Amino acid sequence: MTAFIAPVFLPKVAGYLRCYPHDPTDMAENRIVMRNCARSAGMPEPFIYLDNDCPSRAAKPRLEELIEAVDAGLFLVVMIPGPWVFSLDEQVARSTAQRLSRGCCGIWETASPRIDRQVHRGHLGARAADFGHRPY
Repeated sequence: MTAFIAPVFLPKVAGYLRCYPHDPTDMAENRIVMRNCARSAGMPEPFIYLDNDCPSRAAKPRLEELIEAVDAGLFLVVMIPGPWVFSLDEQVARSTAQRLSRGCCGIWETASPRIDRQVHRGHLGARAADFGHRPY
């Protein structure tokens, strides 16, 4: 008799970081936090999109690449330290988060003080129960 082993579902994870002025470490501490959060949730290490030395109101080429990748279904989770990475303007930040969410992508704020962390409007199957929910 042949045993059937079901594949394990691992959501495809991205991280987005933006800083200004230029960070010579490429936001190494935030990358470590994202990697550790993903690992503790049983998810793969996030693919990081970084707009380094990018003011809030300037064009963000790596963010646009991320949005295109989410729209193409390449990622199911986007990790961020907070919505400020999208923009310091709250309405612009919320609009960007909604653009990502419309692509069936969860947004995970890794800097949340809550122990259980937050996934926003995502489709993570059974893992969704592990996180809080706060719509943008």
